[in-house]
Amino acid sequence: MRKFITIIIFGFFQLVVFGQDREIEWNFERKKADLKENGIKSINQFESKRMLVESSEMRLAYRFLVDTLGNLSSVIKFHWKDSVPINSISYKRNNQGEYNEKTYKYYDSTGTLTKKSEWLFTYDNSGNKTLEVLISASGDTSLINRLEYDKYGNLIKQTRGYFVWTFKYNQQNQTVERREWYLKSDSLICTKLIRLNYNSQSQLETEFEHNPRNEKDIWNSRYYTYSKNIIESVYEIQAIWTTINNEEKEKNFLAFKSDYHYYENGELELISKTMISSIKSTSKTYYQYEYYD
Repeated sequence: MRKFITIIIFGFFQLVVFGQDREIEWNFERKKADLKENGIKSINQFESKRMLVESSEMRLAYRFLVDTLGNLSSVIKFHWKDSVPINSISYKRNNQGEYNEKTYKYYDSTGTLTKKSEWLFTYDNSGNKTLEVLISASGDTSLINRLEYDKYGNLIKQTRGYFVWTFKYNQQNQTVERREWYLKSDSLICTKLIRLNYNSQSQLETEFEHNPRNEKDIWNSRYYTYSKNIIESVYEIQAIWTTINNEEKEKNFLAFKSDYHYYENGELELISKTMISSIKSTSKTYYQYEYYD
C-alpha cells in the first residue's frame, strides 16, 4: 500500500528551475522517504498547451528522475511545442547522500547538447552547504552563492553578488517569511516580501506577497484547503497593474481556483486551474509516474 504523496513541483511563489532551483530540491528532499517507500522512478509533468483557453491538448513540460533511495537525480525541461529537451539539471551525491556536483545542460531545437556548466559545493561539519560555485564550460567562475544557517540547520541567508535572500522560521522549522534584497550604494533594498501561515495541523494555509515598501498592501495571495490531510484546492488572487508611460496608474486583481485530483493510491494526478470569473479551465497540470520493479 503506497503512502499518499503530493509533491507540488511549481508553486505560485516558488523559485524558477534554472538559476534559483532550490525550491524544487527542498520539495523533493522533504518527500524523500515517501519517494523511496513508494518506489517512484520518475515523474512526468504535463501542462496545457494553451493558457487561458479551454483545451485538452497537453504537453510534456518536465521530467523528474529519482534514484532508488528517493533522491532527485535529474530534472529535464522540454520545449513547449514538442518533447525536445531545452535544458536539464543532474545531480551527483557523496557517501553521505549530499549532492556535491550539480550540472546544467542546455540544448538546441533538435535536442543536441550545446552548453554545459557545473556547480561545485563546500559543506561545513554539520553537513550544511555553505558555498556554491558555478563553473562555466570555459572553466570560469560564473556565480558564487554563500549560505548561512541557524542552529537548527535552517537556511537563513543566501548571498549572490548584489542579491540577498533571507528566511525566517517558526518553532516547527517551517518557513514563515522570505525576503529578497538588492544591494545598492551599500544599502540593502527589499524587493520582495512573502509571508506564510500554517494551520493547527502544521499545513500551509496562506501565502501573501506584500508590497515591500508598504506591508499592508498585498500584491498576491494563496489560500489552501485540505481534505484528509492532502491539498484539495488552492485559491489565488493576483494583482495586475495598468501602466501609462511606464507609470502604474491602476491596480486590479485576477482570481483563480486550482482543484487537485489524485490517483487511487493517493499520488497527485491532475491540477485543474480555473479563473473565478469563468467556468472554463484556464490550465491543467497532469502527473504521470513510473515505478521501480
